[in-house]
Amino acid sequence: MQRVDLQILAFAFLAGCSLLHHDNKPKARESVPRTKAIEESVAVFKRALMGVEENYFDDTDPRFLTMWAIRGMIEKLNSHGELEWQKDTVQCEEGHDLEGFGIGIRFSRIRGITYITQVAPMSNAFAAGVMSGDIIFEIDGEPTHLLSIIEVARRLRCRTNEVTLTIIRGKRLVEKRLTKGPVKYRESFSVPLSQNIGYLYLPHLADDETALESFGNYIDLVAHRSNKLILDLRSMKGGMLTSTRLFLSMFLPPNALIVTPISVREVEEAWRVPEWAKPTRMRIVVLLNLFTGSAGEIIALALQSHGRAVLIGERTLGYGTIRRPLPLSDDAQLFLPVALYYGPHGEMIERMGVWPDISVINTNPIAHYYPGVRDDILDAAIRYLRNAH
Repeated sequence: MQRVDLQILAFAFLAGCSLLHHDNKPKARESVPRTKAIEESVAVFKRALMGVEENYFDDTDPRFLTMWAIRGMIEKLNSHGELEWQKDTVQCEEGHDLEGFGIGIRFSRIRGITYITQVAPMSNAFAAGVMSGDIIFEIDGEPTHLLSIIEVARRLRCRTNEVTLTIIRGKRLVEKRLTKGPVKYRESFSVPLSQNIGYLYLPHLADDETALESFGNYIDLVAHRSNKLILDLRSMKGGMLTSTRLFLSMFLPPNALIVTPISVREVEEAWRVPEWAKPTRMRIVVLLNLFTGSAGEIIALALQSHGRAVLIGERTLGYGTIRRPLPLSDDAQLFLPVALYYGPHGEMIERMGVWPDISVINTNPIAHYYPGVRDDILDAAIRYLRNAH
């Protein structure tokens, strides 16, 4: 029994992933060297690989098997690690980039399950009735759990002109055959919803330019005399901490604590709102869904913890890790979770997510404001702000 435990720990250490504990803070690594355990585990894996090579009835590729062993290890750790291997990639046709071509969906791999997180308006997927929250079970008859996340992206957005998706929706399997083409996803935008309620959509914070664009959208709302704000973070992708800090300077006072990264080795420097911040006094409601993750969760938790916003919608994804690249070879690298984010009052985001103040189930297939589409979360936010004094 002890031998098996050592193997598990050794393989986790090889990948550089730390086992996540269920208490409130990561525990420091033991100082006792585990070199012997690592060497024993590597020897076990080598014997297994040699045994397959020498005895399996069909031809095998040791490199391929090793990469999939690493992927299996990452999934077993239930982490947000990701292996990028050049052999996974399939080149798109000229002019077909991953974000601007396909069927019109964005997706996320959560604990081995491929979820649709966003559907582009007026896309082929939208026309076929594909919805945010659907699970992609198969692509052209091949189970998605057997495909890397990069290969899933390639099959959905390039490689062929058509694709057949087998989707799990509730307890039903639904098959959709879709034609690929140019796709336009909405970036950050704002729109006045009524005389004094403004709406701001934020899909990601990949760079400071997006944060500055949101400043411009906010100013547009002020020009329309909006004094109440709906901030839509549903299905928000990740972002840079620097951009998140810049964005929050619109809403939180100077030096307000945003988040503290803590790893198994050290407590990193806390991130705070810049000293020059001049926050708005607008009443704020934040919209969340199951696929709000990473930077979206940091923003929502910071606004909630400092009493600046009411959160409406669903509990979020629970993606609260810092990832850094770990080179494995010339053509492979592991994006590795190395630290956890903790909120202003010590709240752990990873696996726990951010809980809304008012729970409403998401019914919007697009996951942002779109005229004519039923949206129970947005409607609940509008009702709340109209009744707020």
